[in-house]
Amino acid sequence: MTVYLVAILLTAIISSVGSGRRSYTITENDRKIYYWSNLYTIAILIVWCFVFAYRGLSVGSDTSGYYAVYRRIFSDNMTYSNFITYERDVFFATLEFFCAKFFQGNWIWFQVVVAILTYLPIISVVKKNSNDVTTSLLLFIFTLQFYSGFNGMRQGIAMSFVVYAYFNYLLEKKYLKFAILILVAFSVHSSVILVVPFLLFSLCGFSSKIVRWSAAAIVVLYLFVWQIWPYIIQFFTAIGQVKMANDYAEAGTGHGSGLLRVIVAMLPFVLGFFYKNILREKYKNIDVELAMVLYGALFMLLSMRYWIFARVSSYFCGSLVIFIPKLIDIFTDRRIGKLFILILYFSYMVALLLHGDGAYYPYTFFN
Repeated sequence: MTVYLVAILLTAIISSVGSGRRSYTITENDRKIYYWSNLYTIAILIVWCFVFAYRGLSVGSDTSGYYAVYRRIFSDNMTYSNFITYERDVFFATLEFFCAKFFQGNWIWFQVVVAILTYLPIISVVKKNSNDVTTSLLLFIFTLQFYSGFNGMRQGIAMSFVVYAYFNYLLEKKYLKFAILILVAFSVHSSVILVVPFLLFSLCGFSSKIVRWSAAAIVVLYLFVWQIWPYIIQFFTAIGQVKMANDYAEAGTGHGSGLLRVIVAMLPFVLGFFYKNILREKYKNIDVELAMVLYGALFMLLSMRYWIFARVSSYFCGSLVIFIPKLIDIFTDRRIGKLFILILYFSYMVALLLHGDGAYYPYTFFN
């Protein structure tokens, strides 16, 4: 736990100093875009990359599997055509192959590359869009999104690209750039296809019929997922995602998420809903953010049935960590409110780490 605590402390210190020296501009959509020196971004990225890259093979239940594939590329002197034939996610497979060749099978340097692709877009989005950068970055860690890439490296990168595409392109109506980056994210992990419709729906705001009907559809899916799931697998096959269909066909055989994760995911939406009038007075984009937070919570609800939906929920984490700091405004004393929120989420992180979630704890170094 010491490594994680040090990383949290350094993140808090660096981001606090950087936040004190930033400015902002207002876009045509009345959104505040914040700026701070890239030195602070690089400093936080170094800390996060170190924790990511130097973790042992037992840290993260999928790490050893990724390591075995990566090392085999170099040790077996595989050709690109032979390797890519059996891979579903072309971008990640290509990255993995050429890193193995360029770094001569060095695992640490490959992990540094993966960490940069995973964390840099998130840090960039947070520092430009959050009204409290330090709180948002800490919440990214405390909600365990920081650790999720330890297991799903492909999805960690895809999630980061989706968050960046949503905030920097879709919300700014740069639709072509959004589409291109989404296609890249899809080539990293095909689960991206599941969230794109909801990203578009969110633009209509929480109060719109399309958001409420789509939210209701997710609840119906939760109630009848056992009956509906075979048809979803058939849909994946029909659109050419045969490997994806094969991977997810047995997704329900494992255990689902616990109730605590669902409660934690749902609570920000509930508070935002009840205090939406207060938040609207200060934040004009609050209905869009409420829609995104709701979708993230509902997919976490679905994960109680099929664990795979917890990873789908992670695509909405960018909106969550930017929305939660705004809830500080509902407290009479902002400092107490901020401290209360951070303590609750920190306790949540520690509880899940000690429980063995994702095999992220104990942290050991690679050797």
